[in-house]
Amino acid sequence: MEIRVVERKENPLVGREEIRFEVLHPGEATPSRQAVRSQLASLLGAEEDLLVILRLRTHQGSSTTLGLAHLYRSPEILSKFAPKHLLQRGVKKEEGEKKEEKKEGGEKGGEG
Repeated sequence: MEIRVVERKENPLVGREEIRFEVLHPGEATPSRQAVRSQLASLLGAEEDLLVILRLRTHQGSSTTLGLAHLYRSPEILSKFAPKHLLQRGVKKEEGEKKEEKKEGGEKGGEG
């Protein structure tokens, strides 16, 4: 998997940088959001926690994925402006599974 930054645009009003990029993955499936986020953060020299992947689009049969990400300056700005559902999409599966187990445990106790 190779990532190329197509465009970087500073948005000082909101305290973030808007990044358009493409992911080249010949002969492979579309990479996960977590894998793209991790590699893009290291490419930009940024903290992974401040990077939000907004969009990943792959045309059918293509080995190129186009994406849009926002890199925030601080956690406070991130929590103020980043859509909450996109923050949950970036969570690793292990963390998400633990949350689901807690929910299921609470529901089972109420059935009896």
